[in-house]
Amino acid sequence: MAAAEQFDLVVIGCGPAGEKGAAQAAYFGKKVAVIERAAAVGGSCINTGTVPSKTLRESALYFSGLKQRGLYGIDYSLKENLTVHDFMHHEREVVEMERQRILKNLELHKIELMRGQAALEDAHTVTVRGPHVTRRVRGEVILISTGSKPHRPAEMRVRVDFHGARRGCDPGGRSGPAVAISGRGNFRAAAGPLCWIGDAFVVQRAAGEGG
Repeated sequence: MAAAEQFDLVVIGCGPAGEKGAAQAAYFGKKVAVIERAAAVGGSCINTGTVPSKTLRESALYFSGLKQRGLYGIDYSLKENLTVHDFMHHEREVVEMERQRILKNLELHKIELMRGQAALEDAHTVTVRGPHVTRRVRGEVILISTGSKPHRPAEMRVRVDFHGARRGCDPGGRSGPAVAISGRGNFRAAAGPLCWIGDAFVVQRAAGEGG
């Protein structure tokens, strides 16, 4: 068996916690390795959760003119002929910018990024099974920052396949409460038909409904 590569800190998962923990240790002169199995760094926060959903929300507010109406007497009306591409373009740009920022931060702090599936051999040794090679690393400290999965309350009917369907709209004709999902597992009753783009959700409501 090959000897394990030595590090002061081994981080499993390159989401916000993993990135910040690795950078902080490297800042103080520690030798750090980060292991990520996904194709893109950033975890669900950057790729499917917080950043995409909040970016889509801000895009919806911008295109609707909600924030611009009544500002210094400017007449700002709803942009017409919007497409899914209009919403997704800015979201993709923001996500990619955040991914590049993380990679730049790792490079700046001389943190080694390892691609593959991590498995603990013991309290200080990790096996990293990559697409082409398997490596063994040893860390004085191992930080596990692999994130979590959304909680789905049994009483709420959510017709979403997080690992399958990526785009679609529910016409709102089903039985049971409509559910909107914000971030990673925060549920609330939706105000209208539920539509999603990727893993981020947009709740639409008819104009003038509810006063």
